[in-house]
Amino acid sequence: IKAIKINMSDRDYLPLSTTLVKTLTDKLYEKRKTAALEIEK
Repeated sequence: IKAIKINMSDRDYLPLSTTLVKTLTDKLYEKRKTAALEIEK
């Protein structure tokens, strides 16, 4: 299974930290879920 890469420029992610963006795009569901919950706060 190939991971789908999302091509967005850095400015699209400006309100989010680099670490958070990396976690959001992680292959592991639990990591993505944690990042999504962090954004909701």
